[in-house]
Amino acid sequence: IRHWHDLRAELGLAPSSHHPLFEGQHSALLSLGVFPRNLGEPQADWPHSARVTGFPFLRDPSRRLLPELVDFLGAGDPPVVFTLGTTAVNAPGHFYEVGAAAVRQLGLRAVLVTGRNSNVTYCDDQIMTVTWAPHDLLFAGSRAVVHQGGIGTLAEATAAGKPMIIVPYAHDQADNAWRAGR
Repeated sequence: IRHWHDLRAELGLAPSSHHPLFEGQHSALLSLGVFPRNLGEPQADWPHSARVTGFPFLRDPSRRLLPELVDFLGAGDPPVVFTLGTTAVNAPGHFYEVGAAAVRQLGLRAVLVTGRNSNVTYCDDQIMTVTWAPHDLLFAGSRAVVHQGGIGTLAEATAAGKPMIIVPYAHDQADNAWRAGR
């Protein structure tokens, strides 16, 4: 909590006695739920200022897929994309290896979005590994998406209209998976 107080001071904000995780998170002016109503309707115990907005798609207009990824996508059937969010990508366990083995056994193609810290590397006509790709552009050319259920990845897979398998890792992901399945 000391770091939170230090950050408030650095930003020129007044000191606060509220705990940053458990108090003061609902503004009397406005609180936003940045997810669609089909994932969660406003609840009776929410502050009157709460609004459900839908997913915020904030996309850099200059984003592009790597040329080699574009070539891979165009060289065969749409792949299954395996991707983990900003937390799970740092501790993926055997997620990518199991995914690669599954698509090989099924005779499918895959793109593994592994992050910068991964030692997993595939590059053949069946499986390609990339450290990062804009989800909206990649998912548009995919067969399906296997992901951790983070709200951002869920938003992009939903917007792409692709089938998905959600493998929750932590935080809100199990709840997001339940809601997406519903």
